[in-house]
Amino acid sequence: MGLDDEEFWNTFRAELAAIEQEIGRLRTVLDPANPIHEYFLHRLMMACENATGADLLGSASLATPLTAVARALFESVIVTYWASLNDENATEAMTAAERELLRIMRNTITKGRANILHKTTREIENEAVLNHPMMKEGRRPKRFDEMAEEAGIKNIYDTFYGFLSLFAHGTASKIHMDAILSKGPPIYENMSLVRGCVKAISLISKNRIEGRQTDKSDLEKILKVKLTN
Repeated sequence: MGLDDEEFWNTFRAELAAIEQEIGRLRTVLDPANPIHEYFLHRLMMACENATGADLLGSASLATPLTAVARALFESVIVTYWASLNDENATEAMTAAERELLRIMRNTITKGRANILHKTTREIENEAVLNHPMMKEGRRPKRFDEMAEEAGIKNIYDTFYGFLSLFAHGTASKIHMDAILSKGPPIYENMSLVRGCVKAISLISKNRIEGRQTDKSDLEKILKVKLTN
């Protein structure tokens, strides 16, 4: 795809605009008493924002940051689908950030990188914080490969995740820049992934909010890849 391929860009932007409209509709019907529904709406909103950013990066021929955004969206497909399978998974996904923040706080204090000060007395309260029962909940989020395995979509993780990570982390810097300098930036490849991922997240989130389970075959049609062997 050339950067002047109007058909691809117009289709992508039309699909993204439709997803943005769907977000607006979902916000009006969302049950405020159901935090799980809000969680999936937020995942969809973030995916849409990432896709919008990818549009800007791709249009500017900035393949390096585009690769990082594409991988983030790919990760979000795995998390969103795994979380959609049942309320237990959704609840764990919703509380993952809090547990990770507790883990980071605990490690920062125990390694002497920072102190927790009492708001009024300014005394160091490290011991009281570390002994708080909530600190026992601090742990890393579930790994992407674990979620993919449990969700029955390990095939796409094994096929794509390591490859995407090579470029998103800058590990394959020579391969990446050699490709850009000799063949041009891999915009089409990354934008195709972005397009598929945001559409998949939209379907999963919409279905979960409306009380339906997303069939793997529907995701395969969007992503154009087999999710299982």
